[in-house]
Amino acid sequence: MTYHRPYKMTAAAAVVAVFGAAGTAQAVTFDAIQIFGDSFSDTGAGFPLTDGGTAASYLAEFFDNPAVLPDEPMPGRSSINFAESGARVGIENTPTSPTSLTNQVANYVSLVTSGVASFDPASTLFFLSGGLNDRGEPAENVTASYREQVAELVELGARYIQIAILPREVPAFTATSDNLNPAYRELVPELDAFYGDVSITLSNWGMYFDDIINDPDTYGFTNVTDACLSGFGPGATVCDSPETYFYYFSAHPSDSAHRIVGQRLYADILGLDPVVAPVPLPAAGLLLLAGMGGFGVLRLRRRG
Repeated sequence: MTYHRPYKMTAAAAVVAVFGAAGTAQAVTFDAIQIFGDSFSDTGAGFPLTDGGTAASYLAEFFDNPAVLPDEPMPGRSSINFAESGARVGIENTPTSPTSLTNQVANYVSLVTSGVASFDPASTLFFLSGGLNDRGEPAENVTASYREQVAELVELGARYIQIAILPREVPAFTATSDNLNPAYRELVPELDAFYGDVSITLSNWGMYFDDIINDPDTYGFTNVTDACLSGFGPGATVCDSPETYFYYFSAHPSDSAHRIVGQRLYADILGLDPVVAPVPLPAAGLLLLAGMGGFGVLRLRRRG
C-alpha cells in the first residue's frame, strides 16, 4: 500500500533541540519519528479520513524523513506510521478490528528485532496519539496500556517518547478527552520520573486542533463546523474550498488543519513561537525562524 501525498513539502535536514540536564546543556538532533495512533494520524495503514497528510506525518516530513507504512518491505531507519483509523489504545474488539496501539507498538518491536527496521535512540521520537476511540473505557485501563507500550519501547531502546493530549473541541470526542486527558497529565510525569534516563513528555497535539476551532480567523478557516466531504465512497462530493474547512470528513480534520498542527509541533520541538501560517514553511523559512528564536527547550531531559 502506498500513500501518495498531494503536496510536496521541503524541510530542514534535521531538527535540533537544546535541553538541560543537571545544569548542563546538550543538543539532540531528531531525524525520525515512529507514529502510533488512530484516524487523526492514519495516512494509509488503515483508511485515511483526511484529504492529505496528518499532523504526525507532516512532522515526519519536517524531520526530512517522510513516514512510510508498516508494509514497506525494508523500512530501515525510515519513519513509520502505524496509525489506523478506529484503533483503540489497548484492545481490539474483534479479530478484524483496527490494530490497537499496543499491537502497533508490538509490530514495530517485531520489525526492529527481526532487523527489518532500525532506529537511532539518540535521534528518534516515538509519538503515541491514542484514546479517541476509547469512549467509555475507564481511564485506568487506557493508561495501563500506555504503561505497557512505554515499557516495551524503553526496553527496545527508545529514549524520547511523547504521549499526545487529545482534542476536546471536536464534539464527537469531548467526553472521551475529558475522561482521558487528566489521566494522561498524571501519567506522563510519573513515567518520566520512573524511567530516569528516558524523556517522556506530553505533546500539545490535541490542544493545537482545539486552537483552530476556537480561533479560526487566525488560521485562515471559514468553516469549523461542517465537513468538506459530503457522503462517502464513489458518490461523495467535495466542497469548493477544502483549505478553508477544519473538517474534511465528519469529525476529522482536513489536510489544512493537520499541516498547521504539524507546524506547531515542529515549532515546539525547535522551541520557537507557534507557527500559524496556513501553508508549510520551506526549509529556509524554518531555519530563519530558528535563527531568530534560538533553539529552545523541548523539555527533554536525560538524567544520570
